[in-house]
Amino acid sequence: GYAWLGKDTESYGNAVVHLTRAIDENGLSNNTHYQVMLQIAQMQLNSEKYADAFTTAQRYLDETQSEDARAYIVLGNSAYREEKFAESIDALKKALAAKPDQDDNVLKLLVASYIELNKPLEAATLLEELLVKKPSDKILLQNLASVYQQADQDAKAAEVLGRMRTAGLMTTAKDYEVAYRLLAN
Repeated sequence: GYAWLGKDTESYGNAVVHLTRAIDENGLSNNTHYQVMLQIAQMQLNSEKYADAFTTAQRYLDETQSEDARAYIVLGNSAYREEKFAESIDALKKALAAKPDQDDNVLKLLVASYIELNKPLEAATLLEELLVKKPSDKILLQNLASVYQQADQDAKAAEVLGRMRTAGLMTTAKDYEVAYRLLAN
C-alpha cells in the first residue's frame, strides 16, 4: 500500500521493491497485478535499469498474452538502450501495429534503431511518414537528407535539401554548412 511513497523521489528503487513484492506475493487483484507490473517496467526504464525493464515488460506480455502497445514501447526502448537494435525494431513495430497513432517519439526511436543496424532506407521511409504530419520540420528534413546520403542516394538527399531551401527552412549559415557537408560526402 505504501509503495507509492517512493514514486516521488528521484529514484524509483523503493517503489519497485515494494511493488515487486506485492506482485510476487500475489497480493493484488488480477487487473491491478498487471497494471502494477507494467508500471514497474516503466519505472525500471526511467531508472536506466534497461535489462530489468526489458524482462519485466516481456513477463507482462507473456503473462497477459496481450498486444499492449505500452509494454512493447518499454520493451523496444529498453532493447535500444541495451544496443539490441533488432529486438528494438521488432518490439516497436508491434507497438505501432497495436496502436498505429503512436507518439512521434516511437517512430523516431524506430528510425534510430534502423540507422544503428545500417538500414537507412527503412529509416527514410519512417522519416517520410513523420514529414507527412510535419512537412516543415527542419530537423526531420535534415535527418532525412542525411539518411538518404548514408544510403548512397545523393539525388534524393539533394532533393530534400532543395525542399528545405524552397520552403525557407535554411535560415542560418549552419544550415548551409550541414547541406554542404552532406552533399560533399
